[in-house]
Amino acid sequence: LIGSYVFYFHKEIFFNDLNVFKKNMNFLKKNFFPLIKNIELTKNNSDFTENFKNNINQNKLNLKFEKDQLKIFISGKNFIKKNINFPKNYSVIIEEGTSIIFDKNAYLKFYKNLYMMGSDKKPIKVFGNNKGTIILSDMYSKNNNLIIKDAYFENMKEAIDDGVRYTGGITILSNSTVKIINSNFKNFLSEDVINFKGFGDLVVNLSKNNFVEINNDGIDSDFVKKITINENIIQGSTDTLNKNSDGLDFSKTEFYVYDNLISNFLDKCISVGESSRGVIKSN
Repeated sequence: LIGSYVFYFHKEIFFNDLNVFKKNMNFLKKNFFPLIKNIELTKNNSDFTENFKNNINQNKLNLKFEKDQLKIFISGKNFIKKNINFPKNYSVIIEEGTSIIFDKNAYLKFYKNLYMMGSDKKPIKVFGNNKGTIILSDMYSKNNNLIIKDAYFENMKEAIDDGVRYTGGITILSNSTVKIINSNFKNFLSEDVINFKGFGDLVVNLSKNNFVEINNDGIDSDFVKKITINENIIQGSTDTLNKNSDGLDFSKTEFYVYDNLISNFLDKCISVGESSRGVIKSN
């Protein structure tokens, strides 16, 4: 509530034109966001806020901190019961063999580098149980990286936080570099399995992954400078598929799509719109 005005952001606060988006975001940031308690832009940026400490205490997590290197390591078996906003100046490393299990509706939100470094013999496993969401939001630092390697994700959902809707079981708002390799994504209930929202400089590489039993859209890419999608299996669910589902959905994106198997989508396997351009070959 600001004066006599109420603002609802239950639809995505993104715009078809990148310049319009930046103009509106700057206006909101200057005039309204400072007045809204606990919205992402005005949260305490100290290393360990009371909110973060309380969240850690309410969840069952195996964490190791290296304050001198500004790193947090996650290992072992972890149970998520409450939302966790990780400190904005800390990189997070999720080690091989780690499991993350969502017991209640919650999200994990990361603001800096995120490395999920599984291995063939010890993959990282994330069980959403139709309750969990993962968010990478570095839209104001723009110098971070996300690497997911040898990981398994199952039954993730979308989320709404501070009035912002995150449509992916994994949502990435970034202007940096994303690499997702040799990983598996299964039976997501979210509108998108992964939703990429860039700001003109985001570069994405998806290689040798399996996206299966997709109920809605597979990969949604908006305002991405370059996305390369190669040697993936992207497969819709034959039981619960949305009639408007797409395997790949591009908007304002330059894309390179080759050597993928894309099947079982009732609308389009590949949807190209809003000034996107690229190469589609040998799929």
